[in-house]
Amino acid sequence: MARLPHRKHLPYEYADRLHGWPLQEDAASQEVAAYWQHIEVLNKRVRPSYAILHEKVYPADHEFWNRNYPPNGFRCRCTVRTLSEPQVKNQGLTVETEMPKDRV
Repeated sequence: MARLPHRKHLPYEYADRLHGWPLQEDAASQEVAAYWQHIEVLNKRVRPSYAILHEKVYPADHEFWNRNYPPNGFRCRCTVRTLSEPQVKNQGLTVETEMPKDRV
């Protein structure tokens, strides 16, 4: 029983440590992971406010990630996919520059 609180908070602790890493400080990291794409599990359990973020691409250093980097709440199942600039171009993805209007 003593392990349950720790397990409950583990994803948040992990995300906090992961997001706190200086990932974008060196040029090699910026080249390989210059953009991040928000990936949501789209099924009947997804919240509408999260569904609108599905497949949105923002620069890795954009303010969007300060508030929207997973996990985004209780039982969050979304993830982030890293993308290089050539991947964004080859896949025809649009890089967002503005914060989403429907959720933040």
